Amino acid sequence: MSTTKKTASKVPPASESNLNEVLQKFKKYQAIKEQSKESTERSNLASQIFEYLSSQLMQGVFQPGQRLKIRELAKFMGTSETPVREALIQLVRDRALEMKEGYFIRVRRLRLAEYLEIRNIRLVLEPLAAAQAAIRLDSVALKQLTEIHKQLVLAEKNHDYKTALQCNFDFHFGIYRASGMPQLTELLERLWVQVGPMMNFLYPHGHPQYDGPHQHVQVLKALKAKDTSAVRQAISADLIEGGRNFVSVLEEIDRRPERAEELLAIRNAALVGSSSD
Repeated sequence: MSTTKKTASKVPPASESNLNEVLQKFKKYQAIKEQSKESTERSNLASQIFEYLSSQLMQGVFQPGQRLKIRELAKFMGTSETPVREALIQLVRDRALEMKEGYFIRVRRLRLAEYLEIRNIRLVLEPLAAAQAAIRLDSVALKQLTEIHKQLVLAEKNHDYKTALQCNFDFHFGIYRASGMPQLTELLERLWVQVGPMMNFLYPHGHPQYDGPHQHVQVLKALKAKDTSAVRQAISADLIEGGRNFVSVLEEIDRRPERAEELLAIRNAALVGSSSD
């Protein structure tokens, strides 16, 4: 009988520079929370860490297969291990992370079937949130969304993938959080914490392509007209049409799982190259 052990994912753990970035953003996040009027329950440290790590997962800061070490995160965040552990365990329950043998915690990599299931749910919920937001968004908010889209297009052009993912998240949740439906928004956030890390396969391998204008332009046009039917259609088309290449990448990874590490290595090398220009 073979005694060969399965090796852990070769996707590198969070680097010191990555954790420094996480720390800096977390300190800013804490300062904002301390100035807010939230209840003690929602502003306790474990909740802050959970909410912050959730936001980083949704924005694609952490990559599929990336290991998250409790002691390392606690050190860089300047906290004890207990609230970090509580936050990570909650994210395991929410299926954003997975716990392997020996309490090895890492970011989950969705299989194609899992992603498509989540996408089908998003195709119901996101158009609903956008349609509700269309009634509520004012000219100032629409101007902000337009500027975010411009930044996204520029980031894609410059191969600035981190900024592109950030802008894509800001665009979508700038709409959904304006829906006036907090429970719906929370449901979407719980879906995006699973999908967000997978967006690291979007650039450059599954770069969105559209048959006509960028669907974000169509979304903005519909929002400005307060056309709820058109905004539903544009949000759905953005997911389907804009995600065709992305789904092809996931199909390739399903056929050859080792391809995931290869693609992430190529992407990370491109990020290092662009940051040194």
